[in-house]
Amino acid sequence: MELLLSDFEKEFFARTENGEKSQLLLSLASLQDCMLLRSLLHADNIPSHVEGEHMNNIYGGLTGTMTSVVATKLYILCSDYDKAVEIIKDSKISSLNGLTIFEKEM
Repeated sequence: MELLLSDFEKEFFARTENGEKSQLLLSLASLQDCMLLRSLLHADNIPSHVEGEHMNNIYGGLTGTMTSVVATKLYILCSDYDKAVEIIKDSKISSLNGLTIFEKEM
């Protein structure tokens, strides 16, 4: 079975396979907000990978009035961290509920 990767992920994995380090950038409660952020990063040529994007579909029937059970995690390359955080802060998305920006890894 072939794994289907988005353009967002193809470059991310190609570069990590060549030795670049990646890190967790964001944890979000909303998949829609994650995809919006990911689009902004992609527009600035920052590749990314999302983890847990389908988990809330699995647990959706158990959530009642909650919109999210499992946080969606967005990973980027360490070398793109400063630019990515700047994009997020400039877009005012950093004020979203359920958004956690992780510290830069060295």
